[in-house]
Amino acid sequence: MPNYQTPGVYVEEIESGSKPIEAGATNIVGFLGVAEKGPVNQATLVTNWTQYTKIFGGLHEGGWLGHGVYQFFQNGGTKCYINNLAEPKLKKGEVSQKNGDKAAEKADEPANSVKYEVKNPDNIAKLIIGKDEGVGKKSGLHLFDEIQDISLICAPGVTDPAAQDAILTHCEKNRFRFAVLDSPETLDGGIDTMPMPRDSIMGAYYFPWGQMYDMVADQNIYAPPSGGICGVYGRVDSTRGVHKAPANELFKTALGLKYNLT
Repeated sequence: MPNYQTPGVYVEEIESGSKPIEAGATNIVGFLGVAEKGPVNQATLVTNWTQYTKIFGGLHEGGWLGHGVYQFFQNGGTKCYINNLAEPKLKKGEVSQKNGDKAAEKADEPANSVKYEVKNPDNIAKLIIGKDEGVGKKSGLHLFDEIQDISLICAPGVTDPAAQDAILTHCEKNRFRFAVLDSPETLDGGIDTMPMPRDSIMGAYYFPWGQMYDMVADQNIYAPPSGGICGVYGRVDSTRGVHKAPANELFKTALGLKYNLT
């Protein structure tokens, strides 16, 4: 209650009734994968491609995280969290200064300015599944448990069945999250031979890979579609609303398909 010091007529507005319910974000993505540089095993908020390149580097061989995040922002995505699963191997001439979970760094440069020779490790599924050993000791998917804003989970190019099953389980456990999964790039036989994840209402599986321009390689390549699909989700939710299915929408980074479907 205001404390009026002098005589006079005052107008005081008092709120009555319930406030309208604000819509929660439905297009914030949690990305997992291998980046070119930057912090490891941390959930880092990124809001544009330029910010991503400053922290994690750009497109690079050995992992599809950069390609996925690039397609995400190009197709209308606005906000995501990055969990870099890289196990860095220092380039020649760099000095290791590991301290706990901090990335190795040059003696005269900050950790997120050092580039590493990285690739998707053979134990990518184990890194995605991660561990939960209490506060400050979480890794993999568990880093996203306490970030309530995340509504989509994506690991671009990761087709390991154990990893995809872990992502689906994570989304089912958190109830309001949705998994966006990639199919393998190539098929040994017909489409009926394609490996499929288990059925779940909390995930979608996308085939085939799409062609995009790789600025680093300076050529068109085939890349997993999941990152761009998440961007389309975000664009549709922002411009049309969550009631509109993200179907029959323009995929802005796609130049072609690995397999033509009829």
